[in-house]
Amino acid sequence: MGDYEQGKLYLGADCDGYEMKEFLRSKIDGNGFLVIDLGVFDIEEQADYNDVAREVAEKVVENGRIKDNHDHGEVTLGVLISADGGKLMASANQLDGAKAYTANSKEQAKEIKAEFGANILCIGTDNVGMDEVCEVVNAFLA
Repeated sequence: MGDYEQGKLYLGADCDGYEMKEFLRSKIDGNGFLVIDLGVFDIEEQADYNDVAREVAEKVVENGRIKDNHDHGEVTLGVLISADGGKLMASANQLDGAKAYTANSKEQAKEIKAEFGANILCIGTDNVGMDEVCEVVNAFLA
């Protein structure tokens, strides 16, 4: 997998999550994941949260690890950010194979991945601050 031994991480946000997405992208870039930003690309950009969630979910599902007896393939995960995370979660879960959950702490992030097989983490800026978002995402990626 080259320099990205951990896999791929797709990021998406609506305008409410733009600043946190940009902060997060700058902190995790080069952390063993190839970080792919799917937008929004400007705080003024108005995007339908359904479109953002669908795009991230499609990429995670189509590029995700193929589970078999040998567990081949690279890890492909997604992070969606909005004001509350709930609408993005509901939209992402409409795609078969997407397992999106919200988490507000590193403990919850670990739990949704380990217990529920989450492949998309949804974060609400109303619930997770800039000072803790890296901890939450790193727990999900571990």
